[in-house]
Amino acid sequence: MNSSRKIIKEDFVQKRLITYLEKQGWSKSLQSAELWEHGVDIKVRNNKFSRYWLIEAKGDPSESVKSPGGSRSSSLNSALGQILTRMHRNGKRVYKYGYKYGIALPHSFRGMVIKKFHLM
Repeated sequence: MNSSRKIIKEDFVQKRLITYLEKQGWSKSLQSAELWEHGVDIKVRNNKFSRYWLIEAKGDPSESVKSPGGSRSSSLNSALGQILTRMHRNGKRVYKYGYKYGIALPHSFRGMVIKKFHLM
């Protein structure tokens, strides 16, 4: 166990993303869930357009986790599953004006995400 690694918790990831979204004009109808609440972590609407983002956030595993890499992989899979189960096409809106979906993760997930999805 590497006790020198910096732990970035889910609530920090949410707060930083919310700050970024607000600066980019995405603060109308902003809803952020508490860690204990069910549903999407962040739901936000663009200030000028009727476009929404539903975002699932995950944080680093705690220091007591024996396999941080395995825990991150499990968290990513969980986030993907949560977002996929929220994707639906109810209603008559054209897709480009419907919901957009995303996942917010700490930088520590970067290498795993790139490898898993063959990015770059």
